[in-house]
Amino acid sequence: MKRKIYAAYHTHTQGSMTAFDQAFALSRGNMANVDFGHYVAAGNIGGSPMQFLQKYHDRIASFHLKDRTTAEHCALNLPWGTGETPIKEILQLVKKNKWKIPATIELEYDIPEGSDAVKEVRNCLEYCRRALTGKSTTTESRQA
Repeated sequence: MKRKIYAAYHTHTQGSMTAFDQAFALSRGNMANVDFGHYVAAGNIGGSPMQFLQKYHDRIASFHLKDRTTAEHCALNLPWGTGETPIKEILQLVKKNKWKIPATIELEYDIPEGSDAVKEVRNCLEYCRRALTGKSTTTESRQA
């Protein structure tokens, strides 16, 4: 790549490993800005988020984190630790392999009464910290 300019594709529920295979085959400049919450909501097409990370870690420019359920469970956006996105496992795999991939917290679930966006992002960040230190990431510990 002469100028080191990259295009990072971000999919919502239309994303799949096959779609990224095709994009990556076209150019070394094609990267992923994968949203693991959307990936789960789409049904993990082509493999789990963990398989996606293992296969494409060197083609991921950054990734988004949110906790969602699969389509079979209404593809909901939920408070972290209550959905089906393996956030803890994703973060631990990145840490274990020392992959330098930026992550973004996305707050897309309904903010509970009595809270606000800043408090909820802080909860998400604390969830990440606990995931990376091996501490409990259950809903109960999040609310403590």
